[in-house]
Amino acid sequence: LTGANLTGANLTGAKLSSAVLNDAILNGADMSNTNLVFINLTGAILFLANLNYANLSGANLSGANLSGVYMNGTNVLNAQFGIGIGLSARVKRNLIKRGAIFDDVSKE
Repeated sequence: LTGANLTGANLTGAKLSSAVLNDAILNGADMSNTNLVFINLTGAILFLANLNYANLSGANLSGANLSGVYMNGTNVLNAQFGIGIGLSARVKRNLIKRGAIFDDVSKE
């Protein structure tokens, strides 16, 4: 699904583990409770996407735009966020505590 336009898609509960969605457009997509283990979202645009309670463990989100993304209860263990485009320092710290990895923020 590289480069796919999935704006506003309802992917609730989908099983997308190991899928490749590089450069995909997922603005406003509902991916709550979705299995996204080891998914590749490099360079994807996820503006206002709902990732609440999704499983992003081992995912690659490097270069993804995460502005306004909802991630309450999301499993981010070992998820690679690169520099975390669109995420505030507070959100980055919270995600790091939950196991996320950022290129520009060291674990303290």
